[in-house]
Amino acid sequence: MVWFSMLAPILSRDRFDKMEYYEHLCLLVALINGTISFKLSRENIDELEKGWLSW
Repeated sequence: MVWFSMLAPILSRDRFDKMEYYEHLCLLVALINGTISFKLSRENIDELEKGWLSW
C-alpha cells in the first residue's frame, strides 16, 4: 500500500505511452488515499463515492 500510495505516482511518471494512463493511476492513488483517510466527512464520502463510480 505504501508503494502504491506514495511511490507509484513518482516512479511511474513518464513511463506510460499515453499521459491518460498516468492520470488514471494518479486518480486511483487519490481515491485510495482518500478512502484510507482517518477523517472522513459526509462530503468526502460523497466525493469518494462519485470518484470510485467514475474510475
